[in-house]
Amino acid sequence: MKVQSKQLHANGMRVISRSSIPVISSVVVDGVTHNLGALFDFRKHPDLESFIPENARPSFAWAKLEPGEELAAHEHPTSSMMIFCQGQGEVFGDCNQKIQAGDTVIVPPYHVHGFRASGTEPLWVISVQFEGDGLYENIETPRVHFLEKEKVL
Repeated sequence: MKVQSKQLHANGMRVISRSSIPVISSVVVDGVTHNLGALFDFRKHPDLESFIPENARPSFAWAKLEPGEELAAHEHPTSSMMIFCQGQGEVFGDCNQKIQAGDTVIVPPYHVHGFRASGTEPLWVISVQFEGDGLYENIETPRVHFLEKEKVL
């Protein structure tokens, strides 16, 4: 079991700005590069990584889509919860619905889903997975399968 660092506890409570979390903007799956918008994986920041308990093993990431930007339809083997913090858009795939700040989308394993931002401001979301690595925690082997557009109605 991972133990939180004594250095972090010695420094006490702290604020971690979203802009200090390293950004992942694309991932290659089956030889195809897929746009992620801007994904800020919490476990890529050393203070957040040392704070999140290993035995619970949730994964948290900020994600952002600019107006008109899309995260293509995909599925993954783990439950995911998306907490929308700013902006508006839509979810599509197995569920087709408009979304806005304050909405939470729950995605059971292997359900097809994608997101599209609309309006005039970015769509900001906190992506949470509760078991195993985060979806893009290891960008060499992301835990997602993107679907061809023709297969998503």
